[in-house]
Amino acid sequence: MSDVMRKPRVALTLPVLLTLMLPLALAGCDLGPGPVKPTVKMPLQWDATTARDSASVWPDPEWWKSFGSAELDGLVAQAKTNNLDIAAAAARVQQAEAQLRVAGSSLWPTLGVGGELRQRGPAGDPTLVEGNKSSSSSGLSSDLSGGSSGNAGSSQRTSLGATLTAQYEADFWGKNHDNVEAARQQLYASTFGRETVALTVTSGVASTYLQILTLKDRIALAQRNLANAQQVLAVVESKARNGAVSGLDLAQQRSQVAAQQAAIPPLQLQESQATNALALLLGRNPEGFRVAATGLSGITLPSPGAGLPSGLLTRRPDVQEAEANLAAANGNLMAARAAMLPSINLSSSLNLEAIATSLTFGG
Repeated sequence: MSDVMRKPRVALTLPVLLTLMLPLALAGCDLGPGPVKPTVKMPLQWDATTARDSASVWPDPEWWKSFGSAELDGLVAQAKTNNLDIAAAAARVQQAEAQLRVAGSSLWPTLGVGGELRQRGPAGDPTLVEGNKSSSSSGLSSDLSGGSSGNAGSSQRTSLGATLTAQYEADFWGKNHDNVEAARQQLYASTFGRETVALTVTSGVASTYLQILTLKDRIALAQRNLANAQQVLAVVESKARNGAVSGLDLAQQRSQVAAQQAAIPPLQLQESQATNALALLLGRNPEGFRVAATGLSGITLPSPGAGLPSGLLTRRPDVQEAEANLAAANGNLMAARAAMLPSINLSSSLNLEAIATSLTFGG
């Protein structure tokens, strides 16, 4: 009766233990929450009202054309083509594209092909070697021991082997997909970085060009002031010779002329430095480079208008580059977490071998 009322026992074998521990192991492999994009409430419009059409995009992507200078348009086009910073940013974009292709290859199986060519002569044949060692007096044994003195025959076997292997890593934890997403976001960041560099270069070309024209106007004004001061000095000198003015008035006017003369060289130096900086922005040597325009008289003053602040924020390439870099960092973080977990690799191989035998008869 006691045997009937005895409770059954469950044997804790290895499969049972693995089944019980599997949920605990999977719970311990939680990678944590992914990146969460914060919600930011953006203003819908400026506080100041404007009569400008809100449907138009401001600023214009080709904003420098609003100055109405054909020379400035040509300089910006040269900078986009020959500027070294833009070329370096474009090279970084190509590097990011190649890195994305490398990361994407991890989602596909890896194939490998190998080959082997082997040749085996009579001495390598186990059957012939064993017969040569035998002490039997059979005809085969006597022919082999006779060497080349008889009509012995020798065979040569050639074998060609080919191996095809395939290996695939099961992306159970999403590590490979996270690496691909990180590489994709890095490509976006490089693209936005190139746009940032291009915007910086074009704005630098425009500002430097306008600075040069401003210095040209200031130099022209200083030269006119110097000419007027010299004319006044000539009059004062004439009056001083006739005794109409004192020597103090003559000295003061000569001081004015000297001050006007001293004001011109610094302006000319600033113009030369700005011209050299503009040449470097264009990706060319400063020697022989000159700006054709003589002043700001041919420049049209653009009329900027207010736009949507949220639209301006989302169109800034440096902000978009920062967001892409943050997304790439999050992808690398998730991939690093997944790399600490066990990986599953599936592999298979196929071996093919072809054997060719040739017979050689000796006389």
